[in-house]
Amino acid sequence: VALRLDSAEVEMLQRRCDELEALRIEEQGRANDALSSANADLDDRGREVAELQVDLDHALQELQEREAWAQESSKRLERMALYLEDERAKVRLEEAPAPATPALQVSH
Repeated sequence: VALRLDSAEVEMLQRRCDELEALRIEEQGRANDALSSANADLDDRGREVAELQVDLDHALQELQEREAWAQESSKRLERMALYLEDERAKVRLEEAPAPATPALQVSH
């Protein structure tokens, strides 16, 4: 089957092809712009995540330091409590009346 087109039809088809190509190029440009924007947003988010990770690491380190300080303080308080208990026991012994000693009986 032979297809015969006159020059006006060929020209019309060529214009339509050119229009479609222009639309394709325009859409490709919009897609590239959207992709570039998405990549920039992703890069920004990546930097934010990295900054948050640094902040989280610092907060964790500070928390660990505070926990160590609290444990040491707790040990000191326990030692103080034992010391005070010993001191109270000594004071109670000093304040307690002396036990009565049985009188010695001397036989003649």
